[in-house]
Formats: sequence, structure tokens, C-alpha cells
Amino acid sequence: MKNYKLVDTTPMIEILQSQLKKGTSSYSHFEKLQEEISNVIKKEIDPNFKGTLQEINVYCKTAKESHNIGEHINLHDLNIQRWLEELHLVMTGSEAVTIDYDQRKGREI
Repeated sequence: MKNYKLVDTTPMIEILQSQLKKGTSSYSHFEKLQEEISNVIKKEIDPNFKGTLQEINVYCKTAKESHNIGEHINLHDLNIQRWLEELHLVMTGSEAVTIDYDQRKGREI
């Protein structure tokens, strides 16, 4: 098994936790999430986690098209909870893997 780099996903975790707790956010937070995703995806992380990053990226893109950010966050409540767990796994270097985004065909989004 290849050893992948540990990646600090704290900024993404903090934004998602805040969105989950407050039930709202700003477009700048979604843009910050997308910036963080771009930075992390460039690193040599376990490819199984790239699906999680793709999902969060789609979540951010669709937020910009949403008429109500609160509803958008509420709609993705369970996804956000799962993403938080998976982002912790990326940061801690866990050997656990996620179900790849392509295998799920984006069903959660």
C-alpha cells in the first residue's frame, strides 16, 4: 500500500461545520471551499478521497445557482456530515477509504 501525504483539511472542515451549525453561509465561504479543494487535489492523496473533494466542489457550484443557501445546506445535511468524517480521515492518514464518487455516479448530489 502506498503511503500518501497527510493533508490539512482543517479550513474545509471549519467551513462545513459552520454551515451545518448555522444553517447558512456566504458565497465567499463556498469560494474558499473551492480554493481549498484545488489546493488539496494537487497533492498526492489517496485517490479514494478525490471523490469526496469532487462532491464538495459540486456542492459549492450548485450553491451559487441556489435561490436559498439555507435550503441548499439543509438539503445536503447528511452529505456534509459524511464529508466531515472523510475530511478527518484524509487529514489523519487513516487507511479507511470512501466509496469513490464515480462508482456512486454522484447520487448524493
